[in-house]
Amino acid sequence: MKKRRHIELNDEILEVLNVPFPKEKQGNFWFCFPFSVKMVIEFYRMTEPALSEHIPNPSIEELIDHLKVNRYTGIKLTANKITQLNQLTKPLVFNLYVNQEVEKLQECFKKNIPAILIFNNTYYFRDAVGAAHATVLIGLTETKFIFNNPWAGEAYPYDYDKFIESWEIEDRQLILPKVVIDVNLEKFGDKDEVG
Repeated sequence: MKKRRHIELNDEILEVLNVPFPKEKQGNFWFCFPFSVKMVIEFYRMTEPALSEHIPNPSIEELIDHLKVNRYTGIKLTANKITQLNQLTKPLVFNLYVNQEVEKLQECFKKNIPAILIFNNTYYFRDAVGAAHATVLIGLTETKFIFNNPWAGEAYPYDYDKFIESWEIEDRQLILPKVVIDVNLEKFGDKDEVG
């Protein structure tokens, strides 16, 4: 499967990352982070055929249970929670970064990395600070960010400037996936042998 696809948005054709949107609905519960993680896992399983059999495929329910996500309050993202997540998803590992810049998002898009962003959804829509929300970046233009948003929907556009304000409230948090392959050199012979 290709890493990118084209969509039509407001009579404009845009290229976005081909991140699958879940068939399951998030509903009224605070499961945006596990849903976002599931989208990223599916992206790598579908676009990296040589690695797909090595990347675990946990269900939404398994992610929710493993991370102990509260249906009414969500999850507080910490280094420990990310470590817990990585125990379930390795060799696909996630890293949490704070105080990131827009240039990092542009770089992720150029490198076909579906980044998970944490922003203040309530502020974006109502100009009032509320709970944080997770969403997956699939594209960007000079005026918009395009997300697969577990609540709002697939290929959902956000105004560029308003989104930046909403992201700033949540310390510009960014969770990046990376495939990490452990190489066992022992199967190639004695560790002390040199080629």
